[in-house]
Amino acid sequence: MTRSSATVDSATFRAAMGCFLTGVTIVTSAGREGLTGLTANSFTSVSLDPCQILVCIKAKSVTGAAIRDCGRFAVNLLAAGQSDLAWRFAKPADDRFAGVAFTQNENGIPLLSGSLAHLVCELDRIHASGDHDILIGNVLACENTLVQPLAFFRGKMHDYAAA
Repeated sequence: MTRSSATVDSATFRAAMGCFLTGVTIVTSAGREGLTGLTANSFTSVSLDPCQILVCIKAKSVTGAAIRDCGRFAVNLLAAGQSDLAWRFAKPADDRFAGVAFTQNENGIPLLSGSLAHLVCELDRIHASGDHDILIGNVLACENTLVQPLAFFRGKMHDYAAA
């Protein structure tokens, strides 16, 4: 069922959602056109059995096409000090990976160096909703480090420091 939110304008909605402190991720994949990635903060775990996550990405994005093409992607949870990387992958660019430190797993999926964690996923399903796609991924591999996270609040990146 589609419901209209005609009573709320998108700028007001965006400002309200900006009050929700989130982590910052870069979703990466490798398709026919090469390596691709984008910044996303709509990310959460879905299930522990099986291990699943969801991430929302802009519909018809190049990264979404690559994920559909190869069926795999990684969610790189960004660490404190990686705000430049987050902004780089949030804006249009010919080669977002130029000069960026990363490795590729056995399937060629880019894993960004210095990230707080990586979750390598196999695409389970896609739900179209509004101007975004909701991707559900089955987690195939994950790893994490002992660094502090990057956070997003009211349109700005913030390094999180544990108290």
